[in-house]
Amino acid sequence: MQGFFWFAVVLAMGAVSARAQAPDAPQVSWSTGLRSVQQVQLVLPSAVIALKGEGGPREGRLEVRKSRGGDDCKAAAALRDGVLYIGEEREVNRVVPLAALPVAVAESNAGDGITASLPHQLEARTGNNCVYQVQLELHHAAELRIVVPGEAQVELERWPEAVTVRLGTGYVAFGEVGDFDLECRGCDFGGEGLNGTLRYRIGVGTVGIRQLTDSVDGMSKGDVMLLWRKLGSASKVAVTSSAGDVAVGLPVGRGLTLSLKAPRGEVYSKRVSTTVAGGVPVDITAEAGTIRVRN
Repeated sequence: MQGFFWFAVVLAMGAVSARAQAPDAPQVSWSTGLRSVQQVQLVLPSAVIALKGEGGPREGRLEVRKSRGGDDCKAAAALRDGVLYIGEEREVNRVVPLAALPVAVAESNAGDGITASLPHQLEARTGNNCVYQVQLELHHAAELRIVVPGEAQVELERWPEAVTVRLGTGYVAFGEVGDFDLECRGCDFGGEGLNGTLRYRIGVGTVGIRQLTDSVDGMSKGDVMLLWRKLGSASKVAVTSSAGDVAVGLPVGRGLTLSLKAPRGEVYSKRVSTTVAGGVPVDITAEAGTIRVRN
């Protein structure tokens, strides 16, 4: 299953790249003035996004290019009151408020009905043929909110502040991040080093994450692999896949209360005890697959 996940990510990367043309000259190019950024809001129809949140240039660096689309595909950026807005030129001056992104509107059926809950103003933009490339490096990370109704590749490195992502399709990959909230209609999601809580709602796609440290609330349709480095006493784990196998690695020495349900598959657990009074609740469901639990 691990091999399958990374194979799927490679396929997703190739699919988006193959449809994108060689990028034009930068439409946005900033190398100063980003030290005051406290929040990043990125709203684009389709995009390839690479973000680094710690250890970048002291003044920061932002570059946005068009990689596909006509002359009306124009990106812009604005910095107002500590908020960096990145989007299409026609949108930046009337930014859709992202102060409180909605959660999934259909969470029943454990993934079959999940759709990414995008602001309704953006749903109509999924037919936009513009594709952009975004590279952002900050010296200190900021709260991050991304909305891409179409297809996207999102890569984050060393981003310890809260991340919220709403996608149509594509993939999300990370290394060393903080709290993470992801919704997509169809995407693969993976990385290593999630130092905070995780919430995901994935219509169709694989999940593969190592070095988790806290609560996970996840619903998807596809294979899932989650490996914890540690769990806090107040952590909670609730993971459901409506179609696919679920493999979890749980830390040794932490008391757990396990609930493992695979109504149409098998459950394999190497935990000697599944219930400890006051233990961290771990609820795993594979509705049409197998569950494997190891230390």
